[in-house]
Amino acid sequence: MAITMIADGKILGESIADALRLLQYASAKGIAIPAEVMANIVQSQSLSGKDPADQETYKLQQDFWAAFALLSHATEPATVESLKYELAQPPGVLSVWWAKIRGRTDTPSGPTSAERAVGRARNWALLGLGLVAVFQAYFEVGNSTLTSFQAAQRLVAEKSVFVQSSEKQIDAATTAKQSPQEIAAIRKARDAAQVDRDQAINATDRRLRLMRWMMGWIDWDKQFAKDKDAFEKTQTTLAVLQGYLLVLREFVLPMAWGFLGAALYVSRALAEDIRTTAYAPHRAVLFRTRYFMGTVAGFIVAKLFPVALGMNNETITPLAMAMVVGYSVEVLFSFLEKLIATFSTKKMSQ
Repeated sequence: MAITMIADGKILGESIADALRLLQYASAKGIAIPAEVMANIVQSQSLSGKDPADQETYKLQQDFWAAFALLSHATEPATVESLKYELAQPPGVLSVWWAKIRGRTDTPSGPTSAERAVGRARNWALLGLGLVAVFQAYFEVGNSTLTSFQAAQRLVAEKSVFVQSSEKQIDAATTAKQSPQEIAAIRKARDAAQVDRDQAINATDRRLRLMRWMMGWIDWDKQFAKDKDAFEKTQTTLAVLQGYLLVLREFVLPMAWGFLGAALYVSRALAEDIRTTAYAPHRAVLFRTRYFMGTVAGFIVAKLFPVALGMNNETITPLAMAMVVGYSVEVLFSFLEKLIATFSTKKMSQ
């Protein structure tokens, strides 16, 4: 039975060069390669310039391809493709321009594809961190301001009731001709309550101004067009801020934390790729997909939490869980697969 080899001298020549590059990598890394494999690859160099369709070269070609396959397996996860992307790429225009300004005569080497991938991952991670920092800070300040305002409002109401009650007590004590000391004590308590109430009123005013400043993009004059008094304006301000905080908590923050988790995963995976010389362009496609999956997973788990994992808010917060599933979307996928399998089993049993 005749054996047909690849009848393309260019493909064969490039493959031999790739095999030699892998052999060099294996030697540099101390990877043990069988002597027969090395011998077959070295001998394959004699195929250069020969016609691959020549039947006299078939045995040598067959030995080469078998040795090449074994060598590729021995050097995993490093591949011919990943080794090529460890080489310096052509420099950018700015690098050449800067070298000329500095008077350098040699052409600067550009970064490798792996270095460029690390730079992109770093930028995405910084973007994710920045988004989380901005949105989380806005949410925390807004929520704290809203809580403090409500507490100050309650204090105003409590002190107002106390002052009114104290006025009645003073009138009753005066009518009953109680001792001046007792009446003075009631007045002192009333005055102290009035001071606390005034301070609480000032606190509510400050927090209202802060809320409106935090939502500076809103035209408050137009927003208050239908509000008749200060109470209605206050309620409008509170409602608008609560709406923004709700959107942040339920939608924006889970997705931002999920994206940040995905960015951390990509950075860690890239570090492992570089350590093992395994980075290749197809990994960039997977990483871009990971950013999308992490963002979506963060949103989904925040909606399903805590039912999805049987946890409560005292164990781990939904936003922390959003980052966890953003880093490892397999957690969410595993849960969804179990959920689907449960319903499928029930449906089949009916």
